[in-house]
Formats: sequence, C-alpha cells, structure tokens
Amino acid sequence: MSNATTHLDDLDGVAHRYSCKPFAFDECFDLGLELAGIVGGSVGEAFKNLLLGSELDDLALDGQVIGSLAKTFGELPGKLTAAGGSKLIARVLAQTWRVGDDGERQLLGEADDRTAAFSGGNLREAIDAVKWVLTVNYGPFLMGLWSVLQSQLPALESLRGLRPETESSDPTSDELKPPEIVS
Repeated sequence: MSNATTHLDDLDGVAHRYSCKPFAFDECFDLGLELAGIVGGSVGEAFKNLLLGSELDDLALDGQVIGSLAKTFGELPGKLTAAGGSKLIARVLAQTWRVGDDGERQLLGEADDRTAAFSGGNLREAIDAVKWVLTVNYGPFLMGLWSVLQSQLPALESLRGLRPETESSDPTSDELKPPEIVS
C-alpha cells in the first residue's frame, strides 16, 4: 500500500503536507485492539442506547446516550494515560512525516520532531494528525462495520419489540388508574 498524503493547518493557519505509511499488519492489529480497549466499551454502550433506546427512524439522542458519551469522554484521559499517553501517540504517528514550508521533514514518531511540530499550543494540529492517521489505517475497516450494522437495523428494530414497554403516555390508560378497592 502506498503512502497517504494530506494537508493540515497549524495554529497560525499555515498548511503543512503530511505523509503517512500505513501500519504493517501486526502493528495495525495490536494497536487497533489497544485502542478498542480504550474506547470500545463505553462507545459500544452509547451506540446500543442510541439504537435500542430511541426510535430507529429518527435516532434521537436521549439521556442514556448522552450519559454514555459523557462517560466515554470523561474516562478517556485516564485510559489514554494508562495506555502510555504520549508514547501511544508516538506509536500512532511512528510512520508519519510533516513537511514544513521550507521542505524540512519531521518524523512525528520521534519526540524531538513532535515537539518541534506541535509546540506553542499547536495541539489542534496534533489531534488532527492523529485522527487522520487513524482514518488512513482503520477507516475502511470501520466503514465496513458500519455497513454491516446498517444491514442489521431491521433485526435491531425487532429487538425493540422484545423489550418491556415503559409507562403508557395515555393518561386514560387502565395501567395508570389506581386499583379499585373492594370491601
């Protein structure tokens, strides 16, 4: 597979060319498992709540989904730190080069080059670079999973029928009337 390229803007709005060599299979697989462990459970719970907790036609966000997403993002810093923090980012960017206006190539897997590229509060470009590299390496796989999920929506909708219904919204419903007292 050939290198992927893109342009990302730095903090000052200057575009830099990026080049990424896709991960070798072993690194892609191992890193994918590690990343799935970091965000997988909470994202999976949020997605389940999104699909089974709301009408499938409209996929409205409800409190459970928002709570699951908040939990995911609330746990993310601790999980990233436990997984190695900047060392994990170094693994993600190990085969990524940033080319400056002067043609200088910075290998972002190297600490000195990452520091030079992303210093001075340039965190947005660093995050954009990580997202892009993950998209290059895992985008097709994730899109395939999304296609499978979409094909399963009718089956998921039928599962909704198996869930016990909550209170009826009809105030005249027999379910909401107090029981009769028989003397």
